[in-house]
Amino acid sequence: MPWPRVSTVLAASALVTAAAAQADVVKPARGAPIVARVWDAGADEVTFNVYRTSIRKVTHGTQKLPAKAVKQVVDDPDPHRAFWRKAEKLQGGTADDWHQLGVEAAKNQLRGLARLAFVEALVREPAHAGALAMIDTEGKKQLASDRRANPQVREQLAAYLAAGEAKSREAMIQKLQGLGCDLPAHYLERALRSAQEKKGRTDDRLLTLRGNELKGVYTLFVPPGYDPLQPTPLLVALHGGGAGGRDGKAVIGSGTSAMGFYQAGAARQGYIVVCPTALASPWSDPRNEPFLLAVVDEITMLFNVDRNRIYLTGHSMGGYGAWHYGQKFAHLWAAIAPMAGAGGDDLQRLRSTLTGVYLYHGADDNVVGPEPDREAADRMRADGMDFVYAEIPDSGHSLPDEVLAEMWEFFSLRRLAIAPGRAPKGKFTVTEEPASSFLDKPGKEETAWFGALGKDATSSTSDVPTLLKNLELGGGLARTASEQLARVREPGVGARVAAILVDPARTADSRRFAAEALGGIGDPATAKALQKALGDPDLAVVGAAALALGSVPNADTCKRYAACLLDLRRRFTACMVGSEIDFSDFRSHLATVTRLVEGATRSADAAKAAVVAQAAGDFLLPAQAVRHSERAGEDPAVPRRQLAKAVLEGCRACPVAAVKATLETLAARPDLGVAAEAKELLGGSR
Repeated sequence: MPWPRVSTVLAASALVTAAAAQADVVKPARGAPIVARVWDAGADEVTFNVYRTSIRKVTHGTQKLPAKAVKQVVDDPDPHRAFWRKAEKLQGGTADDWHQLGVEAAKNQLRGLARLAFVEALVREPAHAGALAMIDTEGKKQLASDRRANPQVREQLAAYLAAGEAKSREAMIQKLQGLGCDLPAHYLERALRSAQEKKGRTDDRLLTLRGNELKGVYTLFVPPGYDPLQPTPLLVALHGGGAGGRDGKAVIGSGTSAMGFYQAGAARQGYIVVCPTALASPWSDPRNEPFLLAVVDEITMLFNVDRNRIYLTGHSMGGYGAWHYGQKFAHLWAAIAPMAGAGGDDLQRLRSTLTGVYLYHGADDNVVGPEPDREAADRMRADGMDFVYAEIPDSGHSLPDEVLAEMWEFFSLRRLAIAPGRAPKGKFTVTEEPASSFLDKPGKEETAWFGALGKDATSSTSDVPTLLKNLELGGGLARTASEQLARVREPGVGARVAAILVDPARTADSRRFAAEALGGIGDPATAKALQKALGDPDLAVVGAAALALGSVPNADTCKRYAACLLDLRRRFTACMVGSEIDFSDFRSHLATVTRLVEGATRSADAAKAAVVAQAAGDFLLPAQAVRHSERAGEDPAVPRRQLAKAVLEGCRACPVAAVKATLETLAARPDLGVAAEAKELLGGSR
C-alpha cells in the first residue's frame, strides 16, 4: 500500500526542526528523516535529490527508495515558503481563497503574512466578514493606502505623479491623509522622481552616487510593469571574465554582457536587475567593494526597492564574487546564487542570517572545477542550511536555462531575515512584509547627488556655476551637466568648460564630458582646447574631443585629426604582444578612431577624405589578430563593424572620387558589414 504524503504546514512540525526544514522531508520506515527534493512518489519507489534540486537531469545526489521503505513524505514544511507558494497561485484567486490562506498563516503565528492575505481578501471583497474580523489595525491602515481598494486614493496618487508644482503636491498630501493614506511626503517625492526614470534596459549607466570618488558603470533593467509606488525586488548580478589588456589592468567581461542571462526572467518575474561592471579583476579586489555598495545604494534611492527582497548572483568570476560578497554582506541579501565559481569558506555568516543559497556548477566544467562547490554543498547540508545545489551533467562552464528558471523560483520564496538588533533574543527572523527603500529617512548624501526632494518638477539646477561644479564632480552628474551645458549660450561658458577639459587634475570622465559639452556649444575659441585633448592619456577623452572638434569651426581640424591618428597608431602598436592585441585594448582604440571619423564627417574641412582613408587604412583594413574570450561575449567583429559604418558615412560626405579606393576595399570585404552600401555608392558615381 502506498505511503501517505502530507502537504499541510502543521503536519510537518513533528518531523523536522525549523533549522532543517529547507525542502521536502522523506521519513523512512527506519532511520532519520531525509531532507530532499522529492521528484516522484510512485507506488513502487520514491525518487529524490538530497541537494534539493528539481532539475531531473541531475545525477549528483539523486537517490531512490522502495515505496515500502518509506513511512511518510512531507511537502516542504517551511511555513514562509509554503505561504509564498500558495500566494503565487492565488494572484487570480477569490477573497475566500486569500482569507483561508490568512487563517493558515495566523495559525502558524505569521502575523505579517496573515495581514497581507487579509488585505488581499478585502481588496477583492471589501465586505468579506471573515477577513474583516481577523485583520488587525496595521492591516486596516495598509488597506486604506491600497489604490486597488480605494478609487479616491488611486486618483490622488496618479495626480501626484503627474503634478509639477510643489505647492499643489502639498495639497494632495493633505487630501491623501484625509482619505487614510499615510504615505510620507518623502516616499511620494521619491516616487515622483522615480516615475521619470527610463524603463527597460540601459547599458553602461554611469554611477552618480559618490561619483567624485568612484568611477564605474552598470547596466540596468527596469521591468515594464515597474510601479514607483510599489516595492519591487532587486537582483544584483556580477559578470564573469577576468583580467585583460597588455598590462592586466583591464577587465574582461561587463555588466552589459551579463544582463543577457537575467533580462527575460526579470521581465517575467517583475524584478529590477543591476549588473555592475567590475573596476578590477577579480570581484574580490578591494576597489570593487565600495563601488558595488554604492550601486546598490543608488538603485535603492532612485527606485522603490523592497529591501527584504534584494538578491545576489553571478557566474564564473561573478560566481566567485557572489560567494565573496554574499558571505561578507549576508545581512543584505534575501538569498544568493553563486554560479560556476568557488567559495563557501565562511558559511557561518550565511547560516546565522538564514540566507538561502542557490548553487550551480557544471559537472564537466573544465574552466572552474566543481569540487569546491560540491564541498560547500555538503557542508550546507550537514549544517541544515537553506540551500539548493544543482550539478548539471554535460553543461560545461555554461549557465543553462533550467538553472536560471530554478534560481528565479528559489528567490521567489525567500525573504530577508532581520538583524539581531531587531529580533527577539538576538536571533535572525525571516521578514514577512515588504520594506520599501522609499521609506528610508532622506539623508544629506541623497540630496547632494540627486537633488532636494519637494522641488517643482520644472525647476532645475541649470545655473551655470552648479552645472560646472557637477561637471567637475564626474560620474552621472557630469553626464547630465554636460548635456545641459551643451545648450547654454552664455558668453564665456565655453572657456570655463574648456578649462576643465585641459586640466589634468580633473578625472577622465569630467574631461570626457567637458569635451562633449564643447561639441554642443560649438565655440570656435575652444578649438585649441579640443585639439590639445586629442593627446589626452585617456582614450575615451580623445574620442570625445575628436567627435566634438568636428562641430567647432577651425581650419586646422583635419590636420589635427591626421596627427592624432598617427599617435593612436603608436599607442595601438605599444599594446601589442607579438602580433596580437588584447580585445580590451583593441576595442578601446577602435572606438576612439570611430569617434574621430565621425568628427571628421561632421566637419566642414575639405581634407576629410584623407582622414577617412587614413583611419580605414591604419585601423580597419589590416587583419589584426585579437586575443579575446567568447565566454565573456567578446567579439572583435563588433568594433570593426562599428568603425566600418563610420568610415562608410565619412565616404558619403566626400566626393566619391576622393574615397574611391576606400569604397572599393569596403565593397570587397563582406565581413565588415557595409559591402552592399559601398557598392551602391560606387555604382551611383558612374
